[in-house]
Amino acid sequence: MADILRETAKVLGVNVQYQVNEFHNTGVCAAIITGKDNENRSLVTKLGAAHCFTANFLDKPNVWELVEKAQYYYIGGFVFPISKDAIMKIAEHAVKNNKTLIMNLSATFLCKYFSNSDLGIMQYVDVLIGNEGEFLTFAEQSGFNTEDVEEIAEKAAALPMKGHRERIVFITHGKSPIVFATGGKVFRAEIEPIDRKKIVDTNGCGDAFMGGFLAQLVQNKPIEECIHCGNYAARTVLQSYGCSFPETPDYEWE
Repeated sequence: MADILRETAKVLGVNVQYQVNEFHNTGVCAAIITGKDNENRSLVTKLGAAHCFTANFLDKPNVWELVEKAQYYYIGGFVFPISKDAIMKIAEHAVKNNKTLIMNLSATFLCKYFSNSDLGIMQYVDVLIGNEGEFLTFAEQSGFNTEDVEEIAEKAAALPMKGHRERIVFITHGKSPIVFATGGKVFRAEIEPIDRKKIVDTNGCGDAFMGGFLAQLVQNKPIEECIHCGNYAARTVLQSYGCSFPETPDYEWE
């Protein structure tokens, strides 16, 4: 599995740095897709070596050099149970150097890390993304006293921050409009629908959205274009098995 990951990244031109663990295999995940329209998925994961990641890997000169060169950092919530120290190291570097930290709530059981005032990760987060279920959990744990997604987005965006930028919060909900908030204002972005008959595999849809979204964000494109590209990537992934794309994407932004 490690060789597959390395070779795939190399072909795609992605510079990936792995921490190698001699005692554990590379993590794997099995996905089962069910339902009349292939709308349900079940995942079984064995984290393997991923469960052993340590923050000191970032201290390797060739790795930290890449961290210093980067202007944007994207971290999923799944890293919290494994290495909070690694996340905080990146977060501190980002705020100290006026760089952008994007984080994903990732799952409801991980929201406790984002709402933990002792950990205090939210003061570093410039962009926070998650689905409606995750944000409902986050809101409850943060004492927002509301289940209204627009209010949740606004309150999450207004949480105290280090630095001078205003946080922006995105709440996704399948085919329903994306709710996002920043600077005390709340907005909605419509989702281009897809024929349910074209849905083949929902696995990787959220990750594809993030890939498309970030691809535009790092180019300083408008938020509307970031969302549009994220939606394009998610729709494309939905129509094939596995997280795959056509060799020549037909993405357009008017």
